Amino acid sequence: MTSSKTGVKKKKSPATASFNDSDQTTACNRQCSNDYILQKHPDLSYLIDSLDEILQLDIVVRGDLIVTDDVGIVVFVRSNNFLSQSVLNPGVTLSSDSIGKNAVGHVIETHVASVVTAEEHEWEPLKKLNTLAVPVMKQDRLIGCVGFATSYDSPSSVITVARTTIETAILASSKMVEARRTIEELYILREFYQNLDNSIGVMMLDRNYRILQTNREAEFILGLDRSDLCGRFLPDMIMGECELFTESTNEQEVEFRTNYGRVKARVKIQPILHTDSTHLGWRLNLEDTDQENLCPTAPRLCEFNHIVGRNAKFMRLIKLARSIARSPSNVLVTGESGTGKELFAQAVHCASSYSKGPFVAINCAAIPSELIETELFGYAEGAFTGAKKQGYQGKFVQADGGTLFLDEIGDIGLTP
Repeated sequence: MTSSKTGVKKKKSPATASFNDSDQTTACNRQCSNDYILQKHPDLSYLIDSLDEILQLDIVVRGDLIVTDDVGIVVFVRSNNFLSQSVLNPGVTLSSDSIGKNAVGHVIETHVASVVTAEEHEWEPLKKLNTLAVPVMKQDRLIGCVGFATSYDSPSSVITVARTTIETAILASSKMVEARRTIEELYILREFYQNLDNSIGVMMLDRNYRILQTNREAEFILGLDRSDLCGRFLPDMIMGECELFTESTNEQEVEFRTNYGRVKARVKIQPILHTDSTHLGWRLNLEDTDQENLCPTAPRLCEFNHIVGRNAKFMRLIKLARSIARSPSNVLVTGESGTGKELFAQAVHCASSYSKGPFVAINCAAIPSELIETELFGYAEGAFTGAKKQGYQGKFVQADGGTLFLDEIGDIGLTP
């Protein structure tokens, strides 16, 4: 067994919902196109869902609640008919440049909660309303604003209580957003490791097309390491027009922009759904269309004769590794990032008595601590909710008769 201690679009315009402009007194929600929200600030979609769950209080019935993006474009309205749909609807801009002085515009400029009274407004529809706005911050950066509009003759306590309620809701929603994102990403990663298929390239994406994980075949096809892929926004890597980000799941040919030039691949994207049918992210399968596109052209497993060097210490290291390869003992490979630890692990495998068996690599740093036990040891049928019917063979079983390479093993957390 070999282990390693250290690691080797198009933008859409805001959409307007269609509603009956009746005199009903019950609250209704109007929300902007999901694509628009996600392209600008994905966190706002989480925030809106969380706010709608939290703000089920009587105080909110006394006014209209809105959410805007960081430039004041309305993306969500919880209307109680203080403002008509024609005036306040998703897509309307509430910046000071657009409609004059108002609470939302002031927050966008100052990033500080603001209250503007009826007579201070310049925009006619707001002159009989008091407005409140509270900033939504992420790491000291404004990502949006939650606003509240109520009648000018409402008691002052309405604004005071609304501000406290909204600020508390934003704080709670922010925590819910982080927790929800973490849970969704854990679910996506579990799907990746439980259905790992190295015969094709696989990328796991969150719902906003951010790359969360890749397998080695995807890295091989694109000529990029996992560290270069994870965290990137997939549409930024695709050349020209692409129908990949539509509802269609048909296979199509896509041209990727990589560090080595352009690479063509056949891809198929599939939604990842939770057991309750909630859309969590995407699974992208890749297959190369032309062997000439593949970068690099080196063999898939490195052997000692592929490792070239002249330094005396380096040559002694190769000699030592060759001798160790004949031993059945486990091997610990240490070194700085990028020094070729995995190449040595592959070479040790190829020179060992286990070379006819599989070489199974797993990046321990990329697996959440909650999933590491399942990935290494597997589980039986029905072990937990959502488990695969046939169970799952852990990496130790998959590597039986060969070599298990535990990359970044030093990053595994110690469980008390």
